[in-house]
Amino acid sequence: MLPINLLVTRTRRGMVKPVYAPMDEAYLGVAETLIETFKRHVGAKKGGLIDEVDRYEGVGFDFRFIRGLATILERRSVFEAKSVVDPVKARSVVFEEANRTCFVASSTLRQQVLGKAAETLEVSVEDLNSSLWSDLEEELVLKDFNPLSPIDLLRYYNLCLTQTLLFRSTLLEFTVKSNWKRIFRGIKRLGLIYSAEKRPEGVYVTVDGPLSLFKLTDRYGTFVAKLLPAVVEGEGWKIRASIVGGWRGEKRLLQLELDEKEVGHLVKYVSQEPWQTERVFDSSVEERFARGFQALHSGWKLTREPEPLITGENVMIPDFSFEKDGLKVYMEVVGFWTQEYLERKTQKLKQLPEVDMIVAVDGKLACSKLKHVKGDIIVYEGDVPLKPVVTHLKVLEEENVAEQVNALRGRKVELRGDFLEMREVACMLGVSEEAVKRTLENVKVDGYRFLGDILVTEVKLKEIALKIEELTEQRLSKVLQTIEDMGGRKPYVVLEALGYEVRWRGLDPEKAVVQKKTS
Repeated sequence: MLPINLLVTRTRRGMVKPVYAPMDEAYLGVAETLIETFKRHVGAKKGGLIDEVDRYEGVGFDFRFIRGLATILERRSVFEAKSVVDPVKARSVVFEEANRTCFVASSTLRQQVLGKAAETLEVSVEDLNSSLWSDLEEELVLKDFNPLSPIDLLRYYNLCLTQTLLFRSTLLEFTVKSNWKRIFRGIKRLGLIYSAEKRPEGVYVTVDGPLSLFKLTDRYGTFVAKLLPAVVEGEGWKIRASIVGGWRGEKRLLQLELDEKEVGHLVKYVSQEPWQTERVFDSSVEERFARGFQALHSGWKLTREPEPLITGENVMIPDFSFEKDGLKVYMEVVGFWTQEYLERKTQKLKQLPEVDMIVAVDGKLACSKLKHVKGDIIVYEGDVPLKPVVTHLKVLEEENVAEQVNALRGRKVELRGDFLEMREVACMLGVSEEAVKRTLENVKVDGYRFLGDILVTEVKLKEIALKIEELTEQRLSKVLQTIEDMGGRKPYVVLEALGYEVRWRGLDPEKAVVQKKTS
């Protein structure tokens, strides 16, 4: 976040938008200049650094923008008081000595006071003099600076602008396609008041803003702002918020609407919040299962931490989801948990809507707690076994294919195109590829010939056959090129269907020819 006096926004017709720094040459240039300025001043006093930064406020940019960047860079800096003796103690001894002198009216008396104070502190007058005011802000020395790239500085500035605006919100509503587990971990860690609901376009989360509460406004507002980085790190995010705005003492409610398509490239900065830094997997058990399942190449898409499931007043994020041909199955891995956690988890699972859920439970736990949960239960020891999971998915897949084949039997199939692969036909008909293959094995489509995993029109096959016959030399390479030039796919399959075979003359493919098969 930035100080509220550095907030730069634009308001129009009840809508408010942060004035983001664009990623153009001019803004990147000033960001780089400020970064280099901080680098140069490592080991120098802060006063000199501030003076140089102040000079950039008159170079054609809003002074709030320059101060905002400087504020961010200062937070990445370590300043220290360089002194031989503690400055507070030094001043105390000097003032006590000056009090005995009553009135220090000349440089000579000043030197005498400093000399006696230096003797008391057992340091030189020079060291005492340099230490005396070394803890004042302008006297602090830049000890260390953690730089970042100009583009990251601008993105972080834009993110901070948005956070500062949310600090004045009464309501924050958002949805996102990924990063849910980190988001809800942040919501719980930050103690935010929220609700979640399932909508056709996804899961929406509503967070009460700080200005909707009567107490702890500043602290709660900071927590709401801290959630923002986790949201914009996800994909497909959209944000809506009600912001208290106005000026000259007139307050009014403004609306903020942002989405990734519009400003995602401006604000996507990787946060360093501790609760957002985590491994891809919660446990080695989950990691080994995911790697093993993906190695099977089953055709099912495995997703780690899919979209949340709304269970009553709670939100549950399964560990995995499996997707294929419109089917979706969830999986929850219950590992090493306390009894209380297991009971809460059981209650959530019982409240799930009509979803297919696989529950893998560590055999060391009291599995009887899960016996009434809807879904398959797999008890494991050490690793989650792949076989029962794959078996469950295959059963569902087979049932789904059988239903689709049955639906296609009485349906008139109308196709378009000379060459069609199974995935294209499946997409046209809204069914799985396997259902299309099984149907075409038993049902002939008028005007088409089914060749393994492609459909070709009889007309196109005849055209190709004529072209091949017209070739003066039926070399394999020339024939294959002819088929491809006519839009043909999988030319070897087409050759086989047309009754041709390849005759090889040595190992050189350029010498190979095609000819009609003999009966």
